[in-house]
Amino acid sequence: MPVNEKIWPFRLYLLLLVGGVMVSACGNTATSSKAGLPGSGSVSNTLYTQKVTVGNLSISPSPQGNAKAKSNISWSEAESIFKAASAVQGSHQVAIMGYGLATISSMTPPQGLPVITGTPAWIGITWGGTSSCPDQSVSSQKASPNTQLGQIYTAVIIYGNSMSDSVVYKNRGSLPCGGKAVGPTLEPLSVVESVNWQELGSSTSRKLSIRYNSSSCEKLFSSAVNGNMKTGNFQVLIEVVKPLDVSGCIADQKTTEVSLFPAGQRGIGDFPTHIQVSHGPVGLISVLQVAKVYGS
Repeated sequence: MPVNEKIWPFRLYLLLLVGGVMVSACGNTATSSKAGLPGSGSVSNTLYTQKVTVGNLSISPSPQGNAKAKSNISWSEAESIFKAASAVQGSHQVAIMGYGLATISSMTPPQGLPVITGTPAWIGITWGGTSSCPDQSVSSQKASPNTQLGQIYTAVIIYGNSMSDSVVYKNRGSLPCGGKAVGPTLEPLSVVESVNWQELGSSTSRKLSIRYNSSSCEKLFSSAVNGNMKTGNFQVLIEVVKPLDVSGCIADQKTTEVSLFPAGQRGIGDFPTHIQVSHGPVGLISVLQVAKVYGS
């Protein structure tokens, strides 16, 4: 599938390097020295090389003999799915992905999905949110040896030969800017994808009416417009959140309106006399904001 890579400018509000541990403005750690927790060194050459344990999820390296017979999808294809997972949307300090054996204990999988016990899979993990916390400052964060316990890790588990069984696991932890503990959770994997659309009516107005391909299992994520006010050329993307497994979903077509021009009162001469609207790329959309995915 083609991948439309969105690039968001993002800011790290505070980055402290203390003995190999990176700390965000909200106190979340990005890499860990604690045994068993994931770090950028947990994966190498597309494989998990160390055992990783996060709450109910444990990952073991795949036996060396199976290293090359991984799956019917490549690392880059799995990375595209990982970065398009709606559950990882937003800015994170670290993301890793590799092939390993996943086990989730003491949790019942979502209906229709098999139990994950030593399951060969591509497993992407991201953590260390960089959200700004206006009401907090670093000085108000008390150092604690248990800081790691508040970290939320989001793991996207992509089955090596049956992507329809893929899931998202989040351990029990606190949101980056405080609050009650949440999780653990286990749910089917959903991704953000740009879909085909058709224009309804004339595109000479400020708003464009669109009909797009969808299903009963999908919901609108966003409509993105890139254009040039002077030339009147616009590119429109309609993005939906959809489950990776669409079996059982009923095909449907939905409508929406897209604003081509900024809101507000403007003179007639400020708008182009001719408008040309075209499709943006169709396929997975990266919603994970991270400098690099470690593991390739």
